[in-house]
Amino acid sequence: MNNTPDYNDNLVFEPKERSKKMKITNENIGKFDKDKGIYCGIFNDKEVWISLHDAPDMMPWSEALEYCEKQGGILPDIDTLSWVFMNKKAINEALEANGGEELDGDYYWSSSENNNYYSWILNLINGNRYNSSKNTYYYVRVFQLLENCFISL
Repeated sequence: MNNTPDYNDNLVFEPKERSKKMKITNENIGKFDKDKGIYCGIFNDKEVWISLHDAPDMMPWSEALEYCEKQGGILPDIDTLSWVFMNKKAINEALEANGGEELDGDYYWSSSENNNYYSWILNLINGNRYNSSKNTYYYVRVFQLLENCFISL
């Protein structure tokens, strides 16, 4: 199976805005919870948790959404997935330390749609975003985004 994206845009990740919403807290990064996975930090005021392993098989976009939901999580949006890429080294260390599978697949689905036929993927080797046909098979990782109980003063 050819996993080269069929894309019409090739963009390197640039955050939409550099603000306090895109902060990371180092406290407890890498913490393991049997129900949530690995704690990755705070992004856009939500706790980001990632499952220990990729889905057993690559799949098209609609199946990826369904798979994540059945696992009790979500398919992350492209900004969350890009943020994880920027923190991949620390996250991979935590995954490995807890018996998980490192984020080392080429292309991962995001929940972000471009239109009815295309959705965004992220290359977790180099951080490039691509707009790809929803029928193409890519890697999937389940995320949980939880409301952060941290209150700014």
